[in-house]
Amino acid sequence: MNFDNLQLKKPSVFHLCPSVAKKICFSSVALFALWGGAQVTYTRNFQRVASLDPTDASSTYAASAIMIAYETLLEYDYAARPYKLIPGVAEALPEYQEGGRVLIFKIRPDTRFHPDPCFGVDEKGVPRGRPVTAEDFVYSLKRLADRKNTSSGAWVVEDTILGMRAFAERSAGKEPTDYDREVAGLRALDERTLRIELTAPLHIFLYYLTMPYTVAVPREAVEFYGRHGFGQRAVGTGDFALTHWRRNYRMEFVRKMRNEELGMRNAASILSLISHSSFLIPHLNFVPAQKCKRDLLHRFAAATVSVGVALSLDLPHALFQSRIE
Repeated sequence: MNFDNLQLKKPSVFHLCPSVAKKICFSSVALFALWGGAQVTYTRNFQRVASLDPTDASSTYAASAIMIAYETLLEYDYAARPYKLIPGVAEALPEYQEGGRVLIFKIRPDTRFHPDPCFGVDEKGVPRGRPVTAEDFVYSLKRLADRKNTSSGAWVVEDTILGMRAFAERSAGKEPTDYDREVAGLRALDERTLRIELTAPLHIFLYYLTMPYTVAVPREAVEFYGRHGFGQRAVGTGDFALTHWRRNYRMEFVRKMRNEELGMRNAASILSLISHSSFLIPHLNFVPAQKCKRDLLHRFAAATVSVGVALSLDLPHALFQSRIE
């Protein structure tokens, strides 16, 4: 087979399948493509995803699936050497105050949750979405500390954010957790301004904010579907929305990008699509490995992908294309 001209042009849907009858294998990655009326890409997953609740993002595969539909305040610039942090849902890297203990984030005004019945419906019965606010991050980080959620990511916030351990201990009781209870180090100053005060300056805390545990989730969805029901769906802000999930068999995500082309802000979802030998990029070219510089292959190795051919994104920022000779 000649891979030089093989292209998958902007499929609208992709599937994660534990078992598929016909497959094309490139080293440890199995990539599946279906050409026809609707462009669909099939990819293989090797482990079950128990929940899409970000508080349960403890397994590699659950974390990757979560990052397809959700977004974090910060993410990585994978084109930089070494990698560096760049804004995700945040407009910019935080402003530091009080010797590095206080971080001020501004939320991007164009970030919205996908339409979902939890937000109500319009006059035509179509589910609404809504903008992401600073309060969504306050709520989401409190959920990590809530002892009733038994999150494996509680360590991210409990002893790093001022007052969060007291909130966690209070949540251990039988009564419902009071998410309106104030945490001294976590406040929404207005709809777009988030203030985080740490117990002590911690330079690696910014890197914590790239983890799937810290994505924004809407309180309406958790309360509408309940703790268990919320984990069976994804009400996120990312480039793809979960539209179907047949447990232990197939997950379907539909492209919901706000822009015609993927941008650098989408790097986290892109890497989720190609990582762990499980995912495929929505706009993809196959390029013979001998035409690529060695650092392109290292880029994929860093994403825990082992491939016999190199992959190239057809993107304006040339995350991968600039590496093609």
